[in-house]
Amino acid sequence: MLDLRRIALALLLALAAAAGCTRYGTFLWGDFEVGLWVQAEGTNRTLDSVQKMDRLISQARASGVTDLYVQVYRSGRAWFPTRLADDRPARRAGRDPLAYLLEKAGPLRVHAWINAFALARNAEAPIIRELGPGAVLHDQHGRSLQSYPRSG
Repeated sequence: MLDLRRIALALLLALAAAAGCTRYGTFLWGDFEVGLWVQAEGTNRTLDSVQKMDRLISQARASGVTDLYVQVYRSGRAWFPTRLADDRPARRAGRDPLAYLLEKAGPLRVHAWINAFALARNAEAPIIRELGPGAVLHDQHGRSLQSYPRSG
């Protein structure tokens, strides 16, 4: 006797395998989204120049990427103009990197990713000067997370 459960499972697996072999970006049951995380810093420093951002856009389009998740705030530094953070990184590219990506990346969708209040050890961050030391998370003992030892 044939085991209908095994036949159904085999058909399901065959369908899944066939779907994975279809045109890039489209499964048998419709389109899907592919996101790419873009770090503000790191080895590539993609947001530091228009040429690097153009290369990012070109490679993302060629790879079937639909969405760019771009980190534009990190450790009290911003990759967009602001008075509440150190925005010198925003000026390294010669223009506002976030605005540039929003303008040039179409049809890719650009999502600005921020690490809100992730200040690392930056006790002099403009947001702390603006809001005061209470803006930094304190533990149940009232100790600021910025005073924790580097080992955690």
